[in-house]
Amino acid sequence: MMHAFEEIIARTDAFALFFDIDGTLVDIAPRPDDVVVSDELCRDLVRARLRYDGALALLSGRSLAWIETRFGDAVAAVGALHGLERRSAGGACQRFPAPPALAAARQAIRTAFAATRGILIEDKGLSIAVHYRAAPEAAEAVRALAEDLAHESGGTLAVLLGKCVVELRTVGAHKGSALDAFMLEEPFLGRRPVFFGDDRTDEDAFAAARALNGFAVAVGREPEEVGADLYLDDPPAVRAFLADAAAGGRQGGRA
Repeated sequence: MMHAFEEIIARTDAFALFFDIDGTLVDIAPRPDDVVVSDELCRDLVRARLRYDGALALLSGRSLAWIETRFGDAVAAVGALHGLERRSAGGACQRFPAPPALAAARQAIRTAFAATRGILIEDKGLSIAVHYRAAPEAAEAVRALAEDLAHESGGTLAVLLGKCVVELRTVGAHKGSALDAFMLEEPFLGRRPVFFGDDRTDEDAFAAARALNGFAVAVGREPEEVGADLYLDDPPAVRAFLADAAAGGRQGGRA
């Protein structure tokens, strides 16, 4: 396993790096907006992006606007909202349209959980995420409503399950299709993708990376659970790898 990581760091002309954000690059916070993106992390992303000639991207369920606010210009290539928003390394942006069913679903979710203590509803524009970390007893009700609304949408909305969150999202793209699209463009073209992710929302990207002779790196999950090749313990271990990739080798004091 370590040999593979060393090869990825050494062969900057052969690999492209893709990172999920929550639970992978940064630690999960009780509330989505409590996530901390440090200056050090942004500096390491810039340095790694330069070493890999720009072949580094973020693939996240976060919106492009949220990512831009926290990461600034540290990363040019971004697949946001699970691929529904995508900005190429050259700055070209693509965004799927919202289906008509989404507005009604948004209202139904707000009405259903307005009085439920601990539920946080995150409206991302093309999807609605219902966080129940502070209300675990509501998990089944959240999933059931999302599944009903997806069924009623006529196939235009789908349910995505994450860590203490259920997301009702526009159909049309996912992290795997976003990775595939990047790999058809410079500076990713001809490289082997390496995707780092931590939960079920990342499985499409794991499969896409492996299909292109790359690596899938599971963070805090057994590789066989999510269809990955390699493993890192947690976000600090991912940040340590990134720092090593940015510097060209293992740094003193890093695990």
